[in-house]
Amino acid sequence: MVVSKKVALHVDGLTLQDVGLDATMPYLRANPQGRPKVTYLHFADSPRLSFGVFCLPQSAVIPLHDHPGMTVFSKILFGSMHIRSYDWVKAPAGNQATRMSNGARLAKLNTDAVLDASSETVVLYPEDGGNLHCFTATTPCALLDVMGPPYCQAEGRDCSYYGARAVPAGGDGQYAWLKQVPSTFEMDTFHMGPSIRK
Repeated sequence: MVVSKKVALHVDGLTLQDVGLDATMPYLRANPQGRPKVTYLHFADSPRLSFGVFCLPQSAVIPLHDHPGMTVFSKILFGSMHIRSYDWVKAPAGNQATRMSNGARLAKLNTDAVLDASSETVVLYPEDGGNLHCFTATTPCALLDVMGPPYCQAEGRDCSYYGARAVPAGGDGQYAWLKQVPSTFEMDTFHMGPSIRK
């Protein structure tokens, strides 16, 4: 936890210029002919850590997904976005009330807010902090993600996508059934050289 706080404090101080980018990037502009597309600028990775910047034109969406077994530091470097995140509800041993026969699992809302470049780094952990989340750009925006350890399908860390259905009356909007769905999400990815100034 102490290491996480130190990393978060360092990431908090980063700006778009610190990673060698600026607000005039074409990745932040929507294509007038189609839906706004997300671009991922991948800077570096190792067996323990990966980092890059997601660029979202206004209204672009990264759908509800997870980071199994991973800690992720997310910092908005430019613009603003709506973040909606959940954590799985843990049931007492042997209690199946948190699972449905169709494979859906019960999740509790963690965050439902609009954040911008003045917001602190969001830290999500493998079991809490909003490990399942979706992003919607309210303005053109850039989001730095530092992930550890990185996605690795062979080690059980593969990204899954989910559909959400609100729990009926009595849930106060704080709970939803999340069911894994096939991914239709596409984004452009470019590999960048490490260029952080700090």
